[in-house]
Amino acid sequence: GECSAIYACTAINPWANCEPGVNCPWWQNPLKENSCATGPEVPPGIWSIYKSRADCCAIFPDAASCHPNGFLKPDTKAPTPYPTIGVASLPDTALITVALDGLPVPDGANNRDFQNHIREILKTILLQLADEVDLLKILEIEYRPSSSGQDDMIFDIIIRREDGVDFQPIIIDAIKD
Repeated sequence: GECSAIYACTAINPWANCEPGVNCPWWQNPLKENSCATGPEVPPGIWSIYKSRADCCAIFPDAASCHPNGFLKPDTKAPTPYPTIGVASLPDTALITVALDGLPVPDGANNRDFQNHIREILKTILLQLADEVDLLKILEIEYRPSSSGQDDMIFDIIIRREDGVDFQPIIIDAIKD
């Protein structure tokens, strides 16, 4: 079919009614290095999925999601009322803040769904960029509400810092394109 508007296209999701950790697919979590994730929606750009935690953990045995008593659910946290960027203070990470000004929520769309949709678009752009740019590793993308109260969206992108490399202009250019 043809997709001309946000939310106009829907695909059949064979895992829509699965239970995470029981009968949902597993995949490498694109936002956390060496980890597995599970859930009813496989993120865009993920092509390798696994039937079970054991299959995924065979590749990432040290991941927190591979511990006997737990697993990670991707994107299950609601946005926080303030940035949770504690990880950015570590010496091997850097924070890049991206403000998307004037993005009104489409008529009939839920504000949280629209934020998640824009976050997924950013994730797709950034993961493609990370495939193309040596040393670029995206660790986290977090939504932060705008203090202006207008149609602005702010996302904090946490990346792995590399000495002598400034990834901010590269990331900003990729998002603008």
